[in-house]
Amino acid sequence: MRMRTTRKPVLSLLMLFCGCGGATTEISVSPSPVDLGTVLFPTEMPEGGYARAEISLENVGEEEALLTLQPWDGDRLCVEGFPDASVASDLTPMSPGAIYLLAVQVCGHVPGDFETTVESTLSLRAETGERFDVAVSWYAQLSVEQ
Repeated sequence: MRMRTTRKPVLSLLMLFCGCGGATTEISVSPSPVDLGTVLFPTEMPEGGYARAEISLENVGEEEALLTLQPWDGDRLCVEGFPDASVASDLTPMSPGAIYLLAVQVCGHVPGDFETTVESTLSLRAETGERFDVAVSWYAQLSVEQ
């Protein structure tokens, strides 16, 4: 008579005995992606931009996090409170549970953008003891007002 034995994967057993190993860091982004809708470009841009959306960044981890907004596509996107798209800018340090609202607007276009959907990513670097990137995708349909 033959006996069958069932082997458990070693990895799952090691994970069971090792535990999580310290505090976690996680940033939740909402909405993602950011839909800025259809943007009609009149001759003069309204103050701040054509479409406005708020991005909620929440520290759902267990450690304080410092977020740094990385340089972004300033030809198309404005970030409220950050006038220079070519430099990295620190946001307020975020304790666990903290929420930071980042307001963005479409503020321009480049040749060939009209009657197309423009997509890009706004990147943030998070630092806690470890460093990781947070990507916020956004898109808009750009048109010329007739």
